[in-house]
Amino acid sequence: MSTLISRLYSWVVDKTNSVKITASKMDAENDQIIVALNRKTLCSASAPDSPIEGQTWIDTTNKLLKIYLNNEWVIHGPVHIAASAAGTPFEGMLWYDTTNNLLKAYNGSAWDIAGFSINTLTEKATLVTNDIIVIEDSAASYAKKKSLLSENAAAGKIPIMGTSGYMPDATVDTTALKTALSEVSNAINTNNIMYPTGGTYCFYPQFKTASGTWQATLDCVNGSSDAITSYTTTAGGYSTAAIFYVQHRYITASGQDHWLFLLMDKNTKEIISASSALDHPAYGNGGDFDKVSHPFGNYDKDKHEIVLVDNDTIAELKAQVTEKKSLLTIVNEEMKVADKEEIYKPLHSGRFLGQEPELVQTIPDYIKVRKLVKLNATELQEKENKRQLAIQKAEQDKIKKEQNKQSAISKLKTLGLTDSEIEALK
Repeated sequence: MSTLISRLYSWVVDKTNSVKITASKMDAENDQIIVALNRKTLCSASAPDSPIEGQTWIDTTNKLLKIYLNNEWVIHGPVHIAASAAGTPFEGMLWYDTTNNLLKAYNGSAWDIAGFSINTLTEKATLVTNDIIVIEDSAASYAKKKSLLSENAAAGKIPIMGTSGYMPDATVDTTALKTALSEVSNAINTNNIMYPTGGTYCFYPQFKTASGTWQATLDCVNGSSDAITSYTTTAGGYSTAAIFYVQHRYITASGQDHWLFLLMDKNTKEIISASSALDHPAYGNGGDFDKVSHPFGNYDKDKHEIVLVDNDTIAELKAQVTEKKSLLTIVNEEMKVADKEEIYKPLHSGRFLGQEPELVQTIPDYIKVRKLVKLNATELQEKENKRQLAIQKAEQDKIKKEQNKQSAISKLKTLGLTDSEIEALK
């Protein structure tokens, strides 16, 4: 029932009930009818005269629904959804571009993307406060990290670089510097020289061995007997009663593929030396994959075999690595090399050509790709027995060496040498 009819009906009811219809009552009724009519949605090309709060109006000129709020006409949520823009847009109009899946707003002369979006990246020589720096991850070839250069850097935000173009002082910590771990090992009483991955990018090495007398070396020598044409870092060491380990951290840009090399005895098939790193051993050691095709400086083709462990095996072993048990510890103590030869798949060297990772496409024929398998209970016991025998022998050798030393000192004293003279001979 319309408002007008309802008001007239109320007058009839009043008349029936002998209620007087006065002029003031009629004025009040008329005012309510006018208000009710004004609250109806009006369709017209121009705005209604004397609008009231909350009144609605369909603007037939612009095809918009508007509401009168706070003394002005406000557009009520129009969003143009189509593949192309509206023919007669107005300032503030929204358009959802279904072709590009973007929400756009009309600024009076052009359509702007609503919200934040990066269309193009521009390289700048000098940065200013609040510039957004996008770092392209070369390994994945897409922009995935950003850092805000701001005055709040001291409050936990690490800026990429200052206005000078260099990293500000005291802004790089261990969480901002990408490093990898290189580890090499030598079997008991084996002092092979190896080329730790990272070379010129290395930090100082660390050593460990479970028992026995040990010796460690760190040198800068070339990888062959030829003339020294590039700087190469070598590391070595041995223990008389246990496997000897050397590890160091080095700065890297990759970390995509893992290079795990094993130097094996051709006859016994035992692991003599091992090298584990996220980059090729030539990385940081001259960069020549032919000259430094493996990390073993003492390789003898007549005595040794070189195995490159496939990355599927490495991925399985990495799940077992702990702070106290490194990847090479697991390999040396629990694994053996499988007989079947695998196909070599090009691995990332650690370097980049522009933004693309430089792969080592081929490896020498004498380097074989193989998987590792678990030692069985009998093999584990045999390995432990050998380790115990090595410890016993090392202790016996130590005692015998001391006995020989004391015997020599006694003989020198019988010849008339004093303690100071004997000390000078040491």
